[in-house]
Amino acid sequence: MSKFFDIETIDNNFEGTVEKTDTKLVIQYQQRNGRQKWTNIYGVQLSGDEIKKFVKSLSKKFACSATIKKDDKSQEFIQLQGDHSADLKTFLAEHFKIEAKSIVMKGC
Repeated sequence: MSKFFDIETIDNNFEGTVEKTDTKLVIQYQQRNGRQKWTNIYGVQLSGDEIKKFVKSLSKKFACSATIKKDDKSQEFIQLQGDHSADLKTFLAEHFKIEAKSIVMKGC
């Protein structure tokens, strides 16, 4: 799997590399029940330990619970507790050198 994040700006323990990819990230906002919400991130292509460190750094940055889940098609995605869709798009575009046009917002 290709890596396209540079996490050193968030967590000095994570060492990622930046590569140009045609991968699109999908940020999906999901209403749970009542006032509770989830923000899901699909399309992150990091392997084992790297994705765990990335999720931990997101959790610290946005002060929320974050986890790695699998959907019905066994595709991994990152789930953040709360509505972080607007902040997350800006954050990924600025800090991880991802073009804003490659980040798709759904349900936001």
